[in-house]
Amino acid sequence: MKKFELWFTSLLPVVDIVALFMAWYFAKSLRIFVDILPIDQVQVQSLGFSFFYWYFPLLVLVFAYHRLYILFETRAKAQQLFRIVSSTATTTMILFVTALFGRTLFVQSRYELWYAWSTHISLLSILYFWISSIVIITTFRWLYRALLNALLVGGVGQKTVVLIGQTTVSNKLSQALCQDLSYGYKIVGIIDTEHERCEEKEASDSTRVLGGLGDIQSLLQKYSPDNVIQADPDLPNEKVIEIISYCDEKRIDFSFAPNLFEVLAANVSISSIAGIPLLELKRTSLDGWGKIIKRAIDVALSFVFILIASPIMLITIILIKLTDGGPVFFAHERISAGKKFKLLKFRSMIVNAEKLEDNLRQTSNERDDGPLFKMKNDPRVTKLGTFLRRSRVDEIPQLFNVLVGDMSLVGPRPHTPKEIEQYKTHHRKVLAIKAGLTGIAQIAGSSDLTFDEEVRLDTFYIENWSLIKDIFIILKTPYVILFKDKSGC
Repeated sequence: MKKFELWFTSLLPVVDIVALFMAWYFAKSLRIFVDILPIDQVQVQSLGFSFFYWYFPLLVLVFAYHRLYILFETRAKAQQLFRIVSSTATTTMILFVTALFGRTLFVQSRYELWYAWSTHISLLSILYFWISSIVIITTFRWLYRALLNALLVGGVGQKTVVLIGQTTVSNKLSQALCQDLSYGYKIVGIIDTEHERCEEKEASDSTRVLGGLGDIQSLLQKYSPDNVIQADPDLPNEKVIEIISYCDEKRIDFSFAPNLFEVLAANVSISSIAGIPLLELKRTSLDGWGKIIKRAIDVALSFVFILIASPIMLITIILIKLTDGGPVFFAHERISAGKKFKLLKFRSMIVNAEKLEDNLRQTSNERDDGPLFKMKNDPRVTKLGTFLRRSRVDEIPQLFNVLVGDMSLVGPRPHTPKEIEQYKTHHRKVLAIKAGLTGIAQIAGSSDLTFDEEVRLDTFYIENWSLIKDIFIILKTPYVILFKDKSGC
């Protein structure tokens, strides 16, 4: 970690304690003027200050657990806000329970200091303190991040990086790092993994090719980068070990883009039989309670979303009927968790559009990297259908698929039996769980991904599922639909 990054990271707790003190002062002042909690009979109109001595260390620990002190992991504002809300909710609940339990006879008879503190702390102030903590800590951290971004864009604190491999991955990394300097990286150049030796030259995206794979140690010694990113997932293991050893020796940070097997093997459990260690590849963490929790959330949220979207669905039904009088819904056979089901959509194409697909697939398919069919200006799409697809309104009926259990809110894209027949063996990993209305590939910009990249992201999601990931994906989906993803056009 560079000194610049170390300083900015170490100052984060300072930013948090200043924000927390302001939240305490605001809650204390607000308590004097606003009283909305009848059960709070405490006459003291202050939160007190002594709780800070244990509350702030607790908050730091919870923030650390939610990785809020890893500087470059909380670039996204929505992600940072979600983690702050979750963390402060945890610590505030502990504070509330501590104060409430401290008023019991059990505490009164045994712990006088605790009882005295609890009877002089306003429960309403705790509520105000939590809300103001979220607002002020988030605001301070966003301003802090804006300052950091401004410095990085100005060239202060940037880390130099060498990319290994002229691949699709390296091209995307190079493009992203050059366009958004707030990532904090300055690309020195790319090492060509297809040739042992080659001359230094300009790459197609104006990034320099420094040389070939055979000269990698001399090139790293010459340019002394802060980071090395292996962007060729299929580099031979012996060469990878050699590069890692050299980076360890020279204190260069090493990162790599995994190939599909490395993604599959990332989630393992270790056991032993007769003293022999065994690594079991876990299909998914969505077993047992994980599966139960995910299903409960699917039912609850899909029901709520259906109620919210019912006026939109009613208007859409009327418009489709007025447009051509044909069927309102289109039921298409798809596969979810290895089982066939009828996926519901508002009809956005002409009647009997499926009969034309085989011919269009042969002549006009824009996705030749896998089994999927994609056509930008599909002649079968109606004028109303164009709007429905662009706004994703046509997918709202899939909420009923989620409600009855055919799909989940979050998961891999549901594919047709014809497409799945063309899957390679490793592609079938995405059939391990229910298909989703949205997913990690969709929020990553699925229209710009190759099929293998989409499978890699879905495999990562399956192997590393968590409830927090699902909530983050659901919250980010509207933003991606409105401002980023143009695949529905």
